[in-house]
Amino acid sequence: MGALKKLLDPFLEKYLKEIRVRLLGPNNERLDFVMDSFYKLSPTQRNGVVAVGVGAIVFVIGIALVLYFGQVRELELELSESVSALQELKKVKSFDTNEEQRFSKLVSTISAKTRGLAFKPFFEKLSKEKNIEMKDLSEKVNPIDSANPLSETFNEVDIEMRFPQISIPRILSLVSDVEKSEHYIRLKEIKITGQYGNKLFFDTTLMFRGYQGKK
Repeated sequence: MGALKKLLDPFLEKYLKEIRVRLLGPNNERLDFVMDSFYKLSPTQRNGVVAVGVGAIVFVIGIALVLYFGQVRELELELSESVSALQELKKVKSFDTNEEQRFSKLVSTISAKTRGLAFKPFFEKLSKEKNIEMKDLSEKVNPIDSANPLSETFNEVDIEMRFPQISIPRILSLVSDVEKSEHYIRLKEIKITGQYGNKLFFDTTLMFRGYQGKK
């Protein structure tokens, strides 16, 4: 409030000076004329003029004060809005910084987990370890949607394979081991086809989604 008062005092002084010049004239000529006319009036007329003059002065001062405090209030509101906007900007900037750090950490983690990973040898080794017959493995590289910030660094890879005869528990075990491998490979699609006369084994096609760094 003190800072605003210092800012507005020159404005108030200039405003009152302009009022004085308009009312009294540059060198108080109008005041001299009024005083001469005033002393020529009768006592009753003088009292009436004084009453009107006092009322006019009070009115003018009231208007000046209303304008003054109106300006003060307006500046206070602008200052309050500016402070609120600045605080909000700081919050947004802090949030953006934290999100950028989290995203950078995610990119670094994915890069570390997928660097040098070849999908076909990975699945062939896992199938051999679990003694599961795997056929027709294929890979398809797909660009990530440009709206996804990961698109600047990675491509998605669809890895599809078929298991001619496999039981449901072994399917689940294979999928679990793949997703626990920490290579950011996730099951995308599964298709299970029953075999005639066999209720324990199924012809199963699995599609996994992985990431591959852009070269």
